[in-house]
Amino acid sequence: MKTMTDTTKPKYDIPLKEYKRMIRKLPLNTIDAVIHYDGGILLGRRLNSPAKGLYWTTGGRLLFGEVPTDAAARIAKDETGLDTRVRRFINAYSEFFEHGYFGPPSHAIVLSYLMEPYGAR
Repeated sequence: MKTMTDTTKPKYDIPLKEYKRMIRKLPLNTIDAVIHYDGGILLGRRLNSPAKGLYWTTGGRLLFGEVPTDAAARIAKDETGLDTRVRRFINAYSEFFEHGYFGPPSHAIVLSYLMEPYGAR
C-alpha cells in the first residue's frame, strides 16, 4: 500500500468556522481502533459529544492525506499511549448522531479496525 511520507503529507488545517459548515453538509471520515487488550476490548469513557459519558472504543478523524491503517495506529497511540498494529479490518458503517460535537446532527462514515498492542506495556 502506498503511503505519503512526512515531507509530502499535506499540512492542511481547516479553519473552525469552515469546518463547522462542512460537517453540516458532509459526512466525516472516521476511524474506530478496536484494541484487543488483556483478553478483552479496551474502552474509554467519552469526554465530548456525541455520546458524552458513554463507554466507547478508541476513535477519531481520518486526516487529509492519511492512510486509514496509519490513522488507526495514530489514534490508538494518541488516546491510550499504546503502540498498536492492525490485526484486521472489521467493518465500514455509517453512524448518525442527533447532536454532534458542535451541536447540530452529525453523520460519520466509520472504518473499524481490530488493533493489537506491541512492545513494552
